[in-house]
Parts: sequence; structure tokens; C-alpha cells
Amino acid sequence: MNTFTWVKTHKEIVDYLRTQRNNQPHLIEILNKVGIVGLHDQNKRGKRIDLNEIDPFTFFCFIYKYGPERRLQFLQNIAKELNLSMPYDDLGIPSVNAQKVCLFPFEPKRVNNEINRLWDFFESALKDSITDEEFEDILTINGTGKSKITACLFNILPEKYFPIN
Repeated sequence: MNTFTWVKTHKEIVDYLRTQRNNQPHLIEILNKVGIVGLHDQNKRGKRIDLNEIDPFTFFCFIYKYGPERRLQFLQNIAKELNLSMPYDDLGIPSVNAQKVCLFPFEPKRVNNEINRLWDFFESALKDSITDEEFEDILTINGTGKSKITACLFNILPEKYFPIN
């Protein structure tokens, strides 16, 4: 039985994401292309609009808002789309609350560079240089919390972090 095959795929996705900070619409396009729905934001009038920016943690969260069969299929479709190793399981990956997938608030409430701070945090995690201050700062972003951010760290570095959810 092939277990934890997703780890290699996640590592390859992380390597890909590292190069996409300035190409966030492309990341959203990938999620759309593989059939992931709900990629929306909200404008100042409360009208639903298409999402046009994303952080790497939220990218993974959109995959894991689905049940086991669908999320594995989405992960496999992303692997095909990006020509990555094919995962055959998703054993141990925490699910995400489908009602609050993004680690950042809707557009009108993004007033403190939240998405760039999440990208900076992602890069710090990959460099193994997260400070206590940086961790505390990320927790102040509406949409994060200790259980959610630890699950996100687990998604990008499963051999280093463990989710507390």
C-alpha cells in the first residue's frame, strides 16, 4: 500500500509556489482549472467578486476543503497540471473548514498587507527562520489561528511541523 505519497507531491508544490509570489492569478487559475470552486472575494459593497490574489497556505487550503476522494483527485489533478509526482493518498492531512478557507479577510478588510505577510511567513518557514514575533503577527490576521496556521505549516513542511487541530 502506498502511504504518504502526498509528501513528495507537497514538497514539489512548495518548490513551485516559491516562484509564484508575483504570479498569484496563475495560482488561482490552476485551482480553477482542476475544478476547485469557491475562489471568490468580496468588494467594499459586499458583492462577490473573483479572487485575484492568494498566498501559498490558502492555495493548499482550497484543496483540503473537500472530502477525502475529491481532495485526492484535486491534488492529483494539480500534480498532472504541474508535471509533479503523482500522489496516491492523502493520509494524515487535516481538512479545512469549507466556510472559511482563506487565511486572509475579504478585500475591504485587508488593510495591513495580509497576503504579503503570509508570503513572507511562508518564506521564513522554508528558511527555518520564523521568529516568535512573526508567528504572533500572523495570528493577528483575520482568518488565521493556531490550529489553522499549524495545519498550513504541516502542509508545506510535513516532516518538520505537526498540526494541532
